[in-house]
Amino acid sequence: MAIASARPGTIVLGAYGAVFRTTDGGETWSASELPGPAAMVYALAVSSDGGRVYAGTLTRGLNRSDDGGVTWVRSPELLGVTSIALDPTNEARVYFARYVNAAPPLGGIFASTDAGEHWTHSAPFPHQPSKACHFVTFDAGGTAYALAQVYPVREERPGVWVELKLSPAEQISAGPIGVDPRRPGVLYVPTRGVYASIDRGEHWRLTGLADRDLRMVTVSPADPRVVYVSDGESLFRTDPAGGRSA
Repeated sequence: MAIASARPGTIVLGAYGAVFRTTDGGETWSASELPGPAAMVYALAVSSDGGRVYAGTLTRGLNRSDDGGVTWVRSPELLGVTSIALDPTNEARVYFARYVNAAPPLGGIFASTDAGEHWTHSAPFPHQPSKACHFVTFDAGGTAYALAQVYPVREERPGVWVELKLSPAEQISAGPIGVDPRRPGVLYVPTRGVYASIDRGEHWRLTGLADRDLRMVTVSPADPRVVYVSDGESLFRTDPAGGRSA
């Protein structure tokens, strides 16, 4: 699911061979079939105004719509799409994460600076160059972050990535990175607990839930002080007044 940030009532939802769209916050929905053989939509992204939508699959390519999800153009060669992200400072800059078992066997990040007209492979990563990548995102300032296998990385300049070490003493695997939608460089990473950084991942601190193996994190766009995390069984959130809530 993806939500148009400037039009919160516009939501797109991926399904098998189709994308569903609402412009009234879910009161009514319309469906549009994706071109080519049907496949499950694995990743979605939508522009802030809802006009451009990207829908990625593992086996049937990447699809783009320039009319809000009514009609689609498919790029069948762009396989293995696991995550799609738009730079909030320049929405013509689009990245997608690619799973290694796609053909040809080239994982990592693919980048476009012209809204998906052309793509270049963005690599290598510090760990296992050109291998699987499961997630990509941008912070509020346009810096890109990804998971190389299960290790968080940051793009220093186009195609050059550095590892973000959560602990100087050991290499820690992590889940998808959460970004503050308003403050560039403010990051949250779920792992054994929640790690936070305010300097683009240069330094980290464990903020809590060290007794939980966490998998997901998201930051409230309405109030970035509220951060939600989950271990797959329970949902937790920060309490701006102090403490945590379950």
